[in-house]
Amino acid sequence: GCDLRFGINHQGQLVAVTLDDQASTSGLTTFDTSHIEESLFDIDPRLDNIYNVLEYQASVGPATGRYPWPATTIRNEESVDLHSERIAEPVTIMTTIIQAYAHDVANRRLAKASQPIAKVVFKVDLRGLALSLGQLVMLTHYAGIGATGWTQRVVQVTKITTDPNEADGLLCTIEAEDIHDIV
Repeated sequence: GCDLRFGINHQGQLVAVTLDDQASTSGLTTFDTSHIEESLFDIDPRLDNIYNVLEYQASVGPATGRYPWPATTIRNEESVDLHSERIAEPVTIMTTIIQAYAHDVANRRLAKASQPIAKVVFKVDLRGLALSLGQLVMLTHYAGIGATGWTQRVVQVTKITTDPNEADGLLCTIEAEDIHDIV
């Protein structure tokens, strides 16, 4: 219900992060073609992950053992027009029985899922060691989606891998999700 991402940080600790869609994008670490290795810049648009109709309800009330209100269906009409109707599996938001909270969580989830969230994988120089799971960074690369590629596109880091045996020297492979249109 919280759309958490789990991973391991630089100290080997398990961390959970979520997207702050109100986060400021000023002052983000920026990577461009001078930092990104030519050997790897790959984008998966993940069009199959889109849904634009979501039925949700809150958790079962602890005192009554019943749902506090009937299931609600929400739609993103703009996404339906672009991608046709794609219905998600019904969701029970287990973290609350308060309708306003459940509605907020469901709307944020629908906003994120109603457009393609591309996955990007790229290799960077040693600057990648300073990144952490969930961090927002900006990418500028000619191979981004669109006629001119990406210019200062905001992505969220989902995985960092460092290979000290890399033939080209120490490089970091970064996996991230394109969340530019969400923040």
